Amino acid sequence: MVARIVDAGTRVLVANGYDGASTNRIAAEAGISPGSLYQYFPNKDAIVLAVVDRYRARIERDITQQLAGMLEAQPVDLVTTILAALVESLSREPEILRAIVENVPRHAGVETFATFEQRVADLLRGYLMMRRDLLRDADLETAIWMVVQVVENLSVRYVLEAPPIPREQFVDELATMAISYLVAPRLARAAHEQHRAG
Repeated sequence: MVARIVDAGTRVLVANGYDGASTNRIAAEAGISPGSLYQYFPNKDAIVLAVVDRYRARIERDITQQLAGMLEAQPVDLVTTILAALVESLSREPEILRAIVENVPRHAGVETFATFEQRVADLLRGYLMMRRDLLRDADLETAIWMVVQVVENLSVRYVLEAPPIPREQFVDELATMAISYLVAPRLARAAHEQHRAG
């Protein structure tokens, strides 16, 4: 029943936006009474939170699967793999992404991607701690926050705005930007040359 309500909440959020996603409308879409809905969710925001959490968890799974066994990879390969997986995952359900990003207000109590950002930051931190020899002289926590925010925001805008940039080119350019920021300049150049050669 919970999955049924979340499915209905997703459809209603996509079709009607946050303001139009009333509990009555979600209950009707799920084929249940409002009273039955309230046995599982206390209000609309709880349903929206469940929609966001399920969407975020799927993206996290998609990326984590791609990263299996890559902790020894070169930075450019790791970052390119993460970015390609992120863009692919976001592109699978762009209508849900748009509904979440453009319609769910911050005051609704739904931190849309905070948990996801933290997970990516943790993965990146673990990798960078193992490869400190490659990093430029920078505050690690600042660098991680900057990269995660830039990558997330540009990837979301790429999917939602669909600019005339091939996906492979977008991923490559974004990887170049991230690596150039994180890695010592001479090593970043060598890494990119090796990646393109190989």
